[in-house]
Amino acid sequence: MANDYDVIVAGCGPAGSVCGRVLAASGLRVLAVDRSEFPRDKLCGGLLTWKSMQLLQRLTGLCARDLCLAGIVDHATPDYLIRYRGKPLTGGRTEYPFHFVKRRVLDAFLLNRAREAGLALALGREVRAVREVDGAGGPSATVSLDDGRVLRAGWIVGADGVNSLVRRSFPLPAATWRRNLGQAVEVHVAHEAVRALPGAHEDLGRGRAVLYAGFLRAGYAWVLPNSDCVAVGLGGLIRSNGNAFKSIFMEFLRFLGLPEALADRARAHPIPYGNYLRRPARGRVLLCGDAAGLVEPFFGEGIYYAMRSGELAARAVLAHAADPGAVARAYACALEAHVLREFDASMRLRAPLYSCVRMSWIAPIAVFLGLGGNRLLEMVHGRRSFRFLRPLPADPWVE
Repeated sequence: MANDYDVIVAGCGPAGSVCGRVLAASGLRVLAVDRSEFPRDKLCGGLLTWKSMQLLQRLTGLCARDLCLAGIVDHATPDYLIRYRGKPLTGGRTEYPFHFVKRRVLDAFLLNRAREAGLALALGREVRAVREVDGAGGPSATVSLDDGRVLRAGWIVGADGVNSLVRRSFPLPAATWRRNLGQAVEVHVAHEAVRALPGAHEDLGRGRAVLYAGFLRAGYAWVLPNSDCVAVGLGGLIRSNGNAFKSIFMEFLRFLGLPEALADRARAHPIPYGNYLRRPARGRVLLCGDAAGLVEPFFGEGIYYAMRSGELAARAVLAHAADPGAVARAYACALEAHVLREFDASMRLRAPLYSCVRMSWIAPIAVFLGLGGNRLLEMVHGRRSFRFLRPLPADPWVE
C-alpha cells in the first residue's frame, strides 16, 4: 500500500510548523494535523530572546525590524528587573532587547509560511492513535484521526505539546515524565485596567520585563509587557509546589495590587520543566518541542527550542529518510550538540538557586546576580553558555 504522505506532523505550533515547512520546502508530501483552528490563543509569556530572533530571521528572511513592522512582534524592551518578592536584586538595560509576541499571531504566521511552502493542513482534526506498520510498500506508520480516517506516512512527527498523544506510543514510564513536570498560571491585564487601580504596583506600568523569586518554592513569577496589556503569571515545579498554585497566584496578585478575582480568569497549563528526552525517536516516530520536553529548565524558555527542534527533526529525516536508525542517531546527536548540553548545565544551575529560594537565603542569590552582571542576560539570549557563562561562538545555533 502506498503512503498517503511522506511525513505527517501532529501539532501546528512553532515546532510543527517549522518542521513541516522545512520538509515541504524540500519537496516532500507533508500533512500537519491540529485539533485547533488557527489563529488560536496559547498560554505563553511570549518572550523571544536574541537566539529566537536570529533563528526566525534565518527561517523567514525577516529581521527584528521587519517582524515589528509586520505586527508579528508586539512589544520590545531592553529594560528588566529581578526581585526577591518586593526587594530589587538587579536590573538595568540589555544590549539586545527582549521581544514579545502574542502566540495567536506568531503561531498563525509560522503556519502560514509553512502552508506557502506546500504544507497540507487538517485543522480542527484530532490525532487519536499512532502505530507503525509493515506492508507491501515497506515499513511506515499510520495516524488515526477523529473523523475515522487512517492515514499512512513514512514518518510521524509528534509536535503535539506537553500532553502529546504521539509520545504515548513511546515506552516512557509516566512517573519519569511527571517528576519534572511544571505548571504555569497566567492572566493578561489591559493597561487601562491597571491605570484605573490606584494601588497598582509600579512594575505593572513601566514597560519592562520583571521576574520575581520568592513566591514559589521552585519557579518564579513574572510581569511581562505587551503593547495593550501586561502578562502576569508564575510557573514552577509541580512536585515542589503541590496544589498551591492558585493560592500562590492570588498572593502574587495581592502583592501587585491587582484584584484576587483575576485568578478566576487565569489560564493554567502544564509545562515540561526538566523532563526533556534524550532519545525522542522511536522507529518511524519523532518528537519535538514540548512533546519531547524541550523547554529550558531554569527560565522555562520554550519557543526557541520548539522551532529549533522542529528544524533539526526535519533535517534528520531529509538526510536519512530510508534508515530509521540513522534518523534517530542524527536527531539525537543534533539535539545533544545544540540543545541538551545547555539544558544539563541549566539544571545544575537551578538546583542550588532554588534551594536558596526555599531557604529564603537572599544574599547568595544577590551575589550570584551581581557577579554575573550582564553576562547572565547574555546567557538568557544565547550569547553565553549556561556552563560557567562561557562565551558562545557568534552563531552557535546553526550547524
